[in-house]
Amino acid sequence: MITLLVGLTIDRQYIEQFEQAVKVLVDKSRQEPGALRYELARTDTGRYYIVEQWASQQALDAHENTAHFIAFGEMAATWITHREVFEGTEKP
Repeated sequence: MITLLVGLTIDRQYIEQFEQAVKVLVDKSRQEPGALRYELARTDTGRYYIVEQWASQQALDAHENTAHFIAFGEMAATWITHREVFEGTEKP
């Protein structure tokens, strides 16, 4: 199992567009084979976090090649002012 924590800071002028687009990303990502968890949270400071859990590296790779993931990345590229990604794997 692979777990990702993606932290995003969004330019304030694009918050509404971001929230609409990320909702589509989350909804479609949850339906993908191998998606164990795909959640969005927002802090009081306006920082967003996406928590992802994938059954395998292959499932994560497939996700990163879906039309909805690519489209979101292209749209959000100018909205995101800071991005951090933390990755972990389950150890036996």
